[in-house]
Amino acid sequence: MAAAVRSVLTGRTAVGAHYAADVLDPVVMTEELTGDPLVHSMSAEI
Repeated sequence: MAAAVRSVLTGRTAVGAHYAADVLDPVVMTEELTGDPLVHSMSAEI
């Protein structure tokens, strides 16, 4: 949720988008999460 709010506030996502997964760039989100000290590991299913 916080990532979606940050994306809207920085202008990367238009106001009114309904599904964060449809509009958030996975590369940008991965970079932001890997830089977060509270995130200790991540995995993804393709």
